[in-house]
Amino acid sequence: MKIREECEEETSVARIKVEELGRKATFVNDEGERYRKTRMDGCIVKNRLAADWVVSRENVGDAIIELKGKHVEHAVRQVRATAEFLARGGFREGRLAGLVVCSQFPKASTSVQRAQADFAAPLKALSTS
Repeated sequence: MKIREECEEETSVARIKVEELGRKATFVNDEGERYRKTRMDGCIVKNRLAADWVVSRENVGDAIIELKGKHVEHAVRQVRATAEFLARGGFREGRLAGLVVCSQFPKASTSVQRAQADFAAPLKALSTS
């Protein structure tokens, strides 16, 4: 479901890329399926907590992406806020995933593990409604 056309781009390229400030995430799309990239923070959602991007495939699901240097806990709050926005507005396409691209190391620190658990629990509740 489209939210705001000027913040979205339909694409079927083989490599779907979202980026900001030197951080990027790339999704492989060898089948050439149609996806939608939605710029959330600063376009759909202004002056509130939101993740940077949502990459969606109609009737399949949404991947919420936050491109962050550090501060994984804050990134998880941004992803969760975006998931709640999508659910409240009826914009979900199906299954939901969250991706935080960060430079924090080690990647498996206790703060990262805690953030993963904090992210998963509420989203399971959201996905059943």
